[in-house]
Amino acid sequence: MNSYKPAIFLITISLILAGCVNLQPIADNSNYHLLDHSSIFKNEPIDLSSETPHIYFSRIDLPTYLDNKKLAIRKSPTEIQFSEVHRWVEPVEDSISRALASNLQENLPKEWTVSSYPGRRTSSLGYEVYLKITRLEGVAGKEAILEGVFQVYQSNPETRLRKNGQFRLSEPWNGKDVAELPKLFSNITRNLGEVILAAIRETAIKTGSNN
Repeated sequence: MNSYKPAIFLITISLILAGCVNLQPIADNSNYHLLDHSSIFKNEPIDLSSETPHIYFSRIDLPTYLDNKKLAIRKSPTEIQFSEVHRWVEPVEDSISRALASNLQENLPKEWTVSSYPGRRTSSLGYEVYLKITRLEGVAGKEAILEGVFQVYQSNPETRLRKNGQFRLSEPWNGKDVAELPKLFSNITRNLGEVILAAIRETAIKTGSNN
């Protein structure tokens, strides 16, 4: 019986050492990304007046497959893969809201204010933009795509739906470098800002002419 004791002791020591090795931190090789919030400046802000010169971007509704912060790549109409290396550093819906707010603020007259979720709106009156994203992904060998619907409400002081529509915006992508996707999504988000700004401008002109 005693002859087994050295072997049991050695096995115990080996297990303890193996456990110590497993406790060592694993290196994080992920690359973390966020959208470029810098705006594309025009020569001068657009001429737009309104009785309620404020815009607020509400919390963006995302599909559940984008909850994990990994960049999504569509391989086929029925298959999506997630990058294990390239991830969003923050909830991508917050980054989209902030990028849109930055872009619109720089392209509107000084009397306009723009804020976004998770921040608070700076006025109870004004326009509120709701976005529902249905696709935010790279399509292998084809494009980066942002797709969804928008609604523009105005409170003055009664809240009314003024404009709604769909959008499908894309940039070419060869599918080889996933690290290119955040830059492409940044460009697409600026283009979405142009769509929303046009909708608000149309609403402001229409409501102004009705007064």
